[in-house]
Amino acid sequence: MPIPARLRSLLRLLTTMTLAYLLGLHGPGYLRQLRAWWTPAPDYAAISDHAGGALVLVSTSSCPWCAKTRDWLAAQRLSYQDCVIDESNALEPLLAQLGERAVPQLLTRDGRVIGYDPAAFQQLISTLPTATRPTTEPARWPCVSRPATPG
Repeated sequence: MPIPARLRSLLRLLTTMTLAYLLGLHGPGYLRQLRAWWTPAPDYAAISDHAGGALVLVSTSSCPWCAKTRDWLAAQRLSYQDCVIDESNALEPLLAQLGERAVPQLLTRDGRVIGYDPAAFQQLISTLPTATRPTTEPARWPCVSRPATPG
C-alpha cells in the first residue's frame, strides 16, 4: 500500500526539522572538533617569538573579558606581551597564524587558552619556564610589553 502524498510530505518535514534541531544543538561542537582535527595547531613557539615574549595576550581594547584577563595577569604578577588587535593592522598575520579571531587568547610556547578561564590560565602558565630564555629574533608585531607589577 503506497504512502499518501500528504503523509509523505509531513514525514519529510518532521525528519528535516529533527535533523535541523539536532545539528543546531550539537552541530557547532562537532564542527569545532572536526576543524581542530583537520587543521594543524598553530606554532605557538614562533608566535611567542614574533610577539617578543614567553607569555602573550591577544586582546582588543574594548573587550571586558580581555580587561579581566589583564587584571588577572597583574594579580599574578606576570609580565607579558599584549597584542591589541584592534589598534594595529600589522597584527593581521598574528590572527592568520592563530586561525581564531576570538579574544582573549593567552599563549605560551606550549599552548593557548581561548576565553577568560583563570583555572586554565593557571594550568597554562605552569608550563612557563622559571627563567625565560631570550627570543632569538626581535619582535615582529607591535605588541605592548606589560611588566609584572611589584607586590
